[in-house]
Amino acid sequence: MEPPAGPPAAAPGEIPPADPPAAAPGETLSKNAQKREAKNKLREEALKKKEEEKARKALENLSVKENKVAAADDEDMDPTQYLENRLKYLATEKADGRNPYPHKFSVTMSIEQYIKEYEGLSDGQHLEDVSVSLAGRIMLKRASGAKLVFYDLHGGGFKVQVMADARYPFLFSSNLLHM
Repeated sequence: MEPPAGPPAAAPGEIPPADPPAAAPGETLSKNAQKREAKNKLREEALKKKEEEKARKALENLSVKENKVAAADDEDMDPTQYLENRLKYLATEKADGRNPYPHKFSVTMSIEQYIKEYEGLSDGQHLEDVSVSLAGRIMLKRASGAKLVFYDLHGGGFKVQVMADARYPFLFSSNLLHM
């Protein structure tokens, strides 16, 4: 029997070449060599795409983590840093022409009326065709993960718990929430 045809085996301790050298400028490559080069090019392109995708995802994850850290930092930072951040926020609001201390809101019903009208709903039930605007003071904010936030809204001696769920952005928009 003859040994299988193919590239010569590397001597012990030697590293075999990854790819055979390309043909010199005047020589033509065999069909197998051309196929091998085409596969290598496709492999390199796929690797580049994967690396670009990883880099893009890493940037997205980094920005999401920064947002989460920024939200958590308000609670954990010392009072001087909190004051500086608050002053910067107020300055940007004033520079943009918005009132950082709004005192008039469009309200469709009071919290008391809201409780009387919707007390028959079960917990977590929502009505998609009804839009209600309430005004009050947020006394407590609790986050349950990144996409679910609970607010305790107090006003007129009554309390309502508002559940803001990112799965239903049409029901509650944090952009409409003036704090």
